[in-house]
Amino acid sequence: MIELTKQDFNCVGLVARHCNNEKLCIAIDEAKMFDFIPLICELASDVKSHWSEISGDFYDLINGSDYTDCGGNTVHQIGLKRVLVYYAYARYVMINNFDDTPNGGVTKTNDFSMPKPLKELRSISNRYRAMAKQVWEYQVLPYLCHNKDKFINFDSSDCRGCGCGSNCNLNKENTKGYGLTGVNIGE
Repeated sequence: MIELTKQDFNCVGLVARHCNNEKLCIAIDEAKMFDFIPLICELASDVKSHWSEISGDFYDLINGSDYTDCGGNTVHQIGLKRVLVYYAYARYVMINNFDDTPNGGVTKTNDFSMPKPLKELRSISNRYRAMAKQVWEYQVLPYLCHNKDKFINFDSSDCRGCGCGSNCNLNKENTKGYGLTGVNIGE
């Protein structure tokens, strides 16, 4: 069974200590069904059955690991769990601001806070969705491709020679954090 806890979101996104656990659960379930399972396709059944292991090949795939690529480089992949956390947080950001009441849907607010505009929430959500995609494409997928013999239900048709002379540059996606960007000024 694929499960996440609030602690899995540490150092990824801000989930309040007293967050609405029902909303977090909804976000996790939606991310599993609509983002994660379709992403890992045929591997989903194996990942589900090995999710709670404490060692081995699936543990490394799910929780991240270092490995030596075919170019002899030590590479770190962050793991499938982190991919799911990024997708779930992207969904949590969008649904956390909404409450269902007997009178219809409302945006939660109080005297000491101002709700974030929907445009800003959508931007944050899209940023986390892009990070999930980037971690998948440039860390986990190359790991799977390099170790495809260990994961018999993995469809390796999307594999490219990452680590063997091809360019696996992480800067292809627009996943940078907020703030200013700068360049070095030369003379």
